[in-house]
Amino acid sequence: MYCNGCNSLKDAGLRCTCGELLCSACYELHICPAANKPLWPSQEYGIVETVSALTQGKKAVCLTSPTGGGKTRMAGEIIRRVVAEFGWRVGLFTNRKVLTVQGTRTLESQGIDHGIIAAGHAMAILKRVQVVSAQTLAARVGRQRMEVPCFDLSIFDEAHRRDFDAVHAVYRERGTPRLGLTATPLNIGDLYDTLIVAGKNSELRRYGALVPCDVFAPSEPDMRGVKMVKGEYVHKGMVQRVMQCICFADVFDAWQANNPFAAPTMLFAPGVPESKWFVEQFEARGVRARHIDGETPDDERNEIFDRHRDGDVKVISSYGVLREGADLPWVSYGILVQVCGALSTYLQIVGRLLRAHSDKRRATLQDHSGCWWRHGSPNMDRVWHLGQTDRQIAKERKLARQRGEIAEPICCPKCQGVRMAGPKCPHCGYEHKKSVRAVRMVDGTLRKMVGDVIKPKIQPSQDERNWKSCLYAAARAGHTIRQAAGRFNKLVGRWPPQGLANMPAKESLDWNRTAGEVYPWLLKRKTAKA
Repeated sequence: MYCNGCNSLKDAGLRCTCGELLCSACYELHICPAANKPLWPSQEYGIVETVSALTQGKKAVCLTSPTGGGKTRMAGEIIRRVVAEFGWRVGLFTNRKVLTVQGTRTLESQGIDHGIIAAGHAMAILKRVQVVSAQTLAARVGRQRMEVPCFDLSIFDEAHRRDFDAVHAVYRERGTPRLGLTATPLNIGDLYDTLIVAGKNSELRRYGALVPCDVFAPSEPDMRGVKMVKGEYVHKGMVQRVMQCICFADVFDAWQANNPFAAPTMLFAPGVPESKWFVEQFEARGVRARHIDGETPDDERNEIFDRHRDGDVKVISSYGVLREGADLPWVSYGILVQVCGALSTYLQIVGRLLRAHSDKRRATLQDHSGCWWRHGSPNMDRVWHLGQTDRQIAKERKLARQRGEIAEPICCPKCQGVRMAGPKCPHCGYEHKKSVRAVRMVDGTLRKMVGDVIKPKIQPSQDERNWKSCLYAAARAGHTIRQAAGRFNKLVGRWPPQGLANMPAKESLDWNRTAGEVYPWLLKRKTAKA
């Protein structure tokens, strides 16, 4: 590969934060232009507030900013100030190799001398600043080759991930101040007690750091009945439902219609085998596509990224590995097939598309997962509070919709573009009256859903609950349904009214049969309880 510094054919395997691909000689001499850019007001606010909170004795501070808000640069400036003013020793903890490399290069671009505690790097423990790989530290501590380092400040990148809990516990016991960095401060209320919000999406668009995103929703799977744990769909059930329902023709045809010039695309698949399958389908249609997962070698991954940026590879598909820490600002089109039950997962994914780049003015999300309806627009500003969880936010949004406090989005029946209000589609100009939603049912049929997306649950009446209880009691005792009605009369003081669920017609002979014989599921329930 050619080095962008000396323009010669060398082993250009080092990429700076600014995007330059350099050989080792040019990398040492390279001055990153990103390091000389003035701080945005939101970044300056985040830095000042964080340093103030830490120096005032706060022990657990979380700094949040949207993806693309420059959290790593803010961390570098915080490190510079506390080291220069107070002589603190600082550890920057990362949970993935790519984030360790990014953290190292950011500190280098800011002129901050540091050591690295990670596999393949020589240790320099006397330096005041250390970039620490959580996996390497855990392995070395587990083999009792080293102790958890002593720092005056511990900084945790991607703090919403719970990979650092054991390290948190050590520093909490020592009384060491801890700083978490994340774009989604959810599910971490037990780790931090102070939240600092450094910018919102609208602010970052004004600074030119983010671009607006258009959303198209051609179809989505019917997720009713799929189990959820802690606000997220169980992976196996999610994959089965998605692959049962989603038709690849929908994905490919929508991509061609909304992306006629084949702008660089990322596809977020529901699983690794499914990601490989989507790549095969694109390749079969003459579109060059590549799959990336956790087993992809670094050299191959970097080569795919370079070809993607140059336009040789049109689609990169993955599951999980590119939703965090992947800095690919040239990507302007995203295909979301992974169904995200958790808001944090959704925001991390769409954040890959929103980063500004010289070659794009807007981004496009092709949503086959129903996330727009479930979580809202990628462009909206979020209000964060410590202690919030994915499950709590999902519940609050669902209740707000049922109360009519959140307007149902409108999906254009002509181009599938999504908007919040107005009779005219901003994407194609088509005017229509009804809000429609294309949901693919489990049997494979595509149905247009009109009206409210979330239907309120119909609560059974007191008579229905009493009647069901009497049926269960009759089934356990081997009594007839007529005797169940007598039990109801004794309980309530009147006979059960006609029309209740699981009640035979007035002239039916089932009244003289046992409840367990007429409704075998009553006996199954009894057996399961026993």
